[in-house]
Amino acid sequence: MLFAVEAAIALWLHDPVIRPYAGDSLAVVLVYLALRATTTIRPGRAILAATLLAFAIEISQYFHLVRHLGLGSSPLPARFWAPDSTGRISRPI
Repeated sequence: MLFAVEAAIALWLHDPVIRPYAGDSLAVVLVYLALRATTTIRPGRAILAATLLAFAIEISQYFHLVRHLGLGSSPLPARFWAPDSTGRISRPI
């Protein structure tokens, strides 16, 4: 259910509030839940891991890491780390 909401936000919402903030927040929750469902990691460490992953993605977008590494034209998953013209994460075609 959470993944369906996240996918709907990515595909159909292009506003300046819900997609960048609510979408990112739901993505962090989704990563946390995936970690807890697939590993035996403790809740505190899962929260830390999900948060650090979110920080890493946002920082890599800010510094255009994909472009600097020369991966801008490569297929998934590198495209998920690249911001589009609005500064938000690109949606693959």
